[in-house]
Amino acid sequence: GIKVKFQRVAPTSLTDSTYTDSTGYFSKVLESGIYKINFSKPGFINLQLPDMPLYQNTVIENQTLETIGLSGELSGQLVAGTYKVGADIFVPFNKTLVIEPGTILKFKNDLSFMIYGTLKAEGTRGDSIKFTRYSSDINWRGIDFKENSSASSLIKYCVIEYSNDRGICVYKCSPSISNSTIQYNTHYSDVLGMDEEDGGGAGLCLKFSSSRVDNVMVRYNSGITMGCGIFCSNGNPYISNSIITNNVNPSAYYQQRPGGGIMSSYGAKLTIENSVICYNDNTKGGGIYLASTYGGSLIAEAKVLNCIIYENTSLGEYNSGAGAGIYNPNGTILSVFNSLLWNNHNDNFHCIDPWLGSNVTVNSTEVSCVAYGII
Repeated sequence: GIKVKFQRVAPTSLTDSTYTDSTGYFSKVLESGIYKINFSKPGFINLQLPDMPLYQNTVIENQTLETIGLSGELSGQLVAGTYKVGADIFVPFNKTLVIEPGTILKFKNDLSFMIYGTLKAEGTRGDSIKFTRYSSDINWRGIDFKENSSASSLIKYCVIEYSNDRGICVYKCSPSISNSTIQYNTHYSDVLGMDEEDGGGAGLCLKFSSSRVDNVMVRYNSGITMGCGIFCSNGNPYISNSIITNNVNPSAYYQQRPGGGIMSSYGAKLTIENSVICYNDNTKGGGIYLASTYGGSLIAEAKVLNCIIYENTSLGEYNSGAGAGIYNPNGTILSVFNSLLWNNHNDNFHCIDPWLGSNVTVNSTEVSCVAYGII
């Protein structure tokens, strides 16, 4: 049967329980009061009713317990299909999980997918893999690649969406992420530190990672956080052939955070190549925000090659000279080559390098550009 647990919350604490019969029927004599009623059975998701006053004979409406679906340790091969995830799932150390193209994983509320071993989630152009929420009124907690998980892990032709704690978090490991979409995820953070939970990145967080991110769409991620689209710290992340767009802090003026599209900090050596960064917004550095040091000891580097950075916005109280395109206030070694920065609000650059963006020449098409080829 199903266990029915009664927890009285008023006037005093009291706990009692019973089990249903094979038809689902039960009865129980209880002292009067207001109770929480919980239904549970192995293999099913617990169901708790709101506080219920029980002062007379009471009939409880029929309740249905949902099967848990996927839960706990996963390895081997997950064949194509749609799966409900009813509890946290994880790939253990030294184990591999292969997810077939066409698979959809639908997560119940506040659940995570943790990778300690190897994940091979490789869809195809016409048959992607989707990680999403179970229903429109809940959110899950994203994919977490844990410290020292396998560098051979990959996410390819996947969609990761509707997490309320980052779409993907990568910590001290370097999985490959390509040909995928990371969208509609959220995150809140006000701590810029070294621990896994610190920092930002509503869409993608890369900490102590040298992951290659190629041909990825990072869009419509939001939150009162740093680097709403992508957050990097330490490591050597490489972003190429990607679009980072419409990632915003909805409270940028009042809840100030840096980096709308991308934020890089704490010694990261970031390369962005052949990518478009547009329509992102945060307090400073609506497109890209670069922060160099941690305790004065780590010098960050960033290279921006063949990129288009346009229509990004900085809305905070520092919006005058807030580098809506690229904001580099404190010494990140920045190189920008053959890139277009256009119509960012309030300005394209905020940079301590006196030469970057100011040494004007004329290129072969007679359009003014800086010596590095930035139009």
